[in-house]
Amino acid sequence: MRAMRNSVAALVAAGLLAGTPTAGVAAASTAQDRADDRTAGDPPASTRAGAQIPVEVRFSRFWERNIGRLNVIEQRVEERFRDHALNERRPNSSVFRLNEARTAGTEWANERLIDKPENYTVTNLVTRLVQHNLDRAGVEPEGTIRVTIDRINLTNADLAVLNGATNWVKGRFALVGADGEVATEIRVSTNFVANPTVDQAYDGPEYAFWAFDETTRVGPVLSQFVEEGLEKMYPEHKDAIHGPVLVQPILSAPTQTFFRN
Repeated sequence: MRAMRNSVAALVAAGLLAGTPTAGVAAASTAQDRADDRTAGDPPASTRAGAQIPVEVRFSRFWERNIGRLNVIEQRVEERFRDHALNERRPNSSVFRLNEARTAGTEWANERLIDKPENYTVTNLVTRLVQHNLDRAGVEPEGTIRVTIDRINLTNADLAVLNGATNWVKGRFALVGADGEVATEIRVSTNFVANPTVDQAYDGPEYAFWAFDETTRVGPVLSQFVEEGLEKMYPEHKDAIHGPVLVQPILSAPTQTFFRN
């Protein structure tokens, strides 16, 4: 179960309120949601703990058409994050040295879950979030966990089709038996609720994301989406299922805009 939300709003670049898409977007989304879902064909994320848990990620037809562009953006930004953001040795850059010093000890969710930037896709991220959570909870599903993503919105995304009034994910979780029959299916609609931490060297059980990723990248909101879905499927294991925590190294214009270029 997610730890109590920290109320230190000054640590978050922008807070988000729960909301719904406009009528036109909602109507289009509903029609697309009814279309046949398609299974993504990404390579496996890694062979880390929990990787033996079978997970299938699907997208609505609309997102099947757009997920490739989103993956390209995420991979590019993830590579820059790992190469330049908080680990860069730049003797002439006090901003990066300060970030690195203040966040030493933080295990970033990006790196905990996905081994290489080129494997950083929505499918692999959702797969690893499910596997990692269930492995920690000691859950061995009697079948495959199928996650279907119908809609994703972000308030400040580089991909226009993502942009919306709030950070928001809509989809379904299902347990599919070996015979292909759906044993359990639930619907999940997540409006992102910021969970900041005052600990800049966060080493807790929740999934640490850079605070500025809240409105620009899919990691934080997908982490909360998976958390809520698994908690509904396995309520008896809520205490071992976790979502995102936002870590903000320093308030600095260069760090806020670095990955937007």
